[in-house]
Parts: sequence; C-alpha cells; structure tokens
Amino acid sequence: MLSSKLSTVVILLISILFNNLANAQLIPKNVLTTKQLDYIYRIEGETRGTCFLVIKNEKNYLVTARHLFSKSKNGDTVNFSTQIDTEWNYNRLPIFLHRDKRVDIAIFPLTDVKGIPAILLDEPSTMVGGQGFFLGYPLGIYTTVKNTATTVFRLRYPLVKVCNLSGIRQQDSLGESLLDGHNNPGFSGGPVFFPDITKSNDSSMQLYGVISGYIDQIDTITTQSENIQYKSNSGIISCWRTEYILDIIEANKL
Repeated sequence: MLSSKLSTVVILLISILFNNLANAQLIPKNVLTTKQLDYIYRIEGETRGTCFLVIKNEKNYLVTARHLFSKSKNGDTVNFSTQIDTEWNYNRLPIFLHRDKRVDIAIFPLTDVKGIPAILLDEPSTMVGGQGFFLGYPLGIYTTVKNTATTVFRLRYPLVKVCNLSGIRQQDSLGESLLDGHNNPGFSGGPVFFPDITKSNDSSMQLYGVISGYIDQIDTITTQSENIQYKSNSGIISCWRTEYILDIIEANKL
C-alpha cells in the first residue's frame, strides 16, 4: 500500500514538474515592446538609414549614425527627412557629434517637444556571448502590423534581427562593441537591445547601442589569368554603446 502511494506521489510530482516547464515555455523572455518599436524610423541625410527617438531626464533626442551626415560638423544645422508610416517629414535641426570622429553616432535634440515616452536612454549591464536584437530598415524593407482595435495597418515597422555580443575592441579610450549577426545597408543608425543581466526578474530588452555597419572582409576570386579581390560582409557588426550618446549630451550640455 505504501509503495503504491509513493508511486502515486512520484507520478503527481513529475506531472506538476512537466506542467510547470510547459507553462514556463509560454512566458516570453527578452521581449521588445511596442513602445520601442513605435519610435524607430527611417531617416534620409546624405544617404538613407535608421534613426530612433530616446528620452533622458524628460528630454527627447533623435539618434542615428554619424556617417549618414559625414559632411556635418558638431553644432551645424542640417536638413534631413524622417519617415513615419508612409509620410516623409522634413526637418531642420542642429546636429551634435562625439568629439572623437570614430564614434559613429549623431543626435538631434528635440526642443519643440518634451517628455515623449520614447526609448529609455540608459546603460544596461551585458556580458560577452549574450543574445540581443538590432532593428532597422535594411534596403528600405519594412514589416506591416495590423492594429486589431482599429483594423488600420501601422506601416513601416522596422525589421528585427538577432545578434550576439562577441566582444569589445578597445581603441585607446574607446570601446567599440562587436556583434555577431548579418547586417545589411539601411540598418545604419538603428538601435541595439540587450537584456540587463543585473535585472533577473525583468524580461524586457534595454537599449544597448547604435548600429554603425558591418565590418568588411577581403575575399578573392581566382581566374586563369588573375586574382580578383573584393569586399564582402564579414558577419561582424560595429556598434557604439549608449554611453557615447550620453557623452555627447553631457559635452554639449544638451
């Protein structure tokens, strides 16, 4: 009788364990929110790329890649356009850049608005090997999401790709983040998100940095008469952390 009861208890415990595991798999981990997706746009400067809106201390800033405005200097007023859904909007704003030209970040303070609940600008703690996401509009491609409440399509949400933090390449006092992932033209200036490893109970992704672009590798095609070298995508992505956005804000007292 005791053996029978113990067997029943063991079966019950196993059943509870498997039910808990099944339920745990239904709980999303490291998810992006609509608040993050809603504030990522296409941008056209000298070339087209991606930008996103952040908030810090109730102030809003538009963030993108510096190389989209390669002719601009710190404090210049520049013309550019941003695309939200299907509409391209003309903008004329001062641009602010890092004192070190290697940092591929540009920001535009938005002085005519305040406190838009955009992407939170912070400095999350991450670890090498951690998995995250980078977002943008590669080759001008976008995804379409339907609003079930209004049956209206919200056009041109960014594409989402997975990446891993491969390491940090130290250049003097600068730390360039290297990501493992397949980047395409158009992601430049897009945001990178990783979970904060110090917040074990928080499944949301935190803004980690800004996409610069993929690092080239040199490949060779050998023919009967010659060797032809060409550049290709190495699968390694250059990214600059949010600390450099904060550097620009502090240095220019924005």
